[in-house]
Formats: sequence, C-alpha cells, structure tokens
Amino acid sequence: IKSFSSKLAKQTVNNSTNDLTSTFGLFANMLMVMEATTGETKSQLETLLSLGFDYDLSNFSKVLSNLSKKRVNSYDKKTLTKTSFKNAFFAADVYSDKIKTNYFDTLKEYFDADIISGNLSSDSAINFLIDYIYENTNGYLKPEFDSLKELKEYPFWFLNTNYILDTWSNGPYFSDQGDNFIFTNINGEKIYNKRY
Repeated sequence: IKSFSSKLAKQTVNNSTNDLTSTFGLFANMLMVMEATTGETKSQLETLLSLGFDYDLSNFSKVLSNLSKKRVNSYDKKTLTKTSFKNAFFAADVYSDKIKTNYFDTLKEYFDADIISGNLSSDSAINFLIDYIYENTNGYLKPEFDSLKELKEYPFWFLNTNYILDTWSNGPYFSDQGDNFIFTNINGEKIYNKRY
C-alpha cells in the first residue's frame, strides 16, 4: 500500500496547495477490480498496485478493519477519534446474475463491501448513490446530481467513502498557522477549518 500511495501522491499532489488525496481509497477500488480479473490483466494490476509475491488479501482486510474504529486520540489522550472507510460495489441488474457468487463473497469478506444491484441507468440509482455517500461520510459529503449523472452509462460502480473525525495537534507543522487552517477543494476554492 505504501509504495502505491507514494507513487500516486508524487504524481497527483500539487505542491502549491494542501491537497488531501485518498490514495488508500483508490488502492482499495483497484484491488476490488483486480479480484475480478485473471491472467495478464491481473498481472498488470498487481504491478500497478506494487503487490509483491507475498501479497495476501487478508492483510488488507486487517488494515481496513483497523481503519474503521473509534479510538482515543493519541495526541491529547482524551478526544474521541472516529474513522470510517466504507466500500461498495454497484452492479446493473442485467449483469449481476452473470457475476460469480464467490466474487461477491470476496468483496464482502475482505473489503466489508456493500453489494448493490439495480437499474444503474435510472435517476433513482443516482439519488441512492448520493444518499449512500452522504450517510457514509457522516453527513459531510453530498454530491450534486449533475456531477454524477454520467455514471448512468456504466454497468458497474466501485465506491469507497472516507470519514475522519480527529483533532489537529499543535505540532511543528501547524504552529505558525494560528487558529484556522485553510484547505483547498477540488475547484481551487479556499475552505477554512477552525481548530477545535
């Protein structure tokens, strides 16, 4: 995971802004795709993801399980920290009966993924996806319908959501920032986040 994340971050992070990229999320999605492949395609995905000969899907499952827990913040020893990482696989109902059951079982067992099938070309499927994202980001992310409507053209959707509730430490990286931190969203707009 570290090797893939490091390579991806070097290619995607803009040094002039403080980007927040979930390389782990992309890794999880690509790993879910890889589990459905064989032969040369699987080999290429293993190379892309920097998986070694000792790759074991159960190790990924342990990492995922550890990420989705509530725990006490290691900085101040009292604040509750909550992280949630949720995976989902959406399949158009016309294809869902053609997918091997063991693939669904793998996604559930190792990725804790929700398996959802239906008419993905409908407005109601997009609205369901919006609600799913909203619910699994603790109400912080609710995409606009128009930003997702192109998904209606695709028979499969792989999704993961991340939610992190934590406090910022007053460590060396933030000591000169005062009480506010400024983040930049995907549109280049500044977002101000008040310290707890």
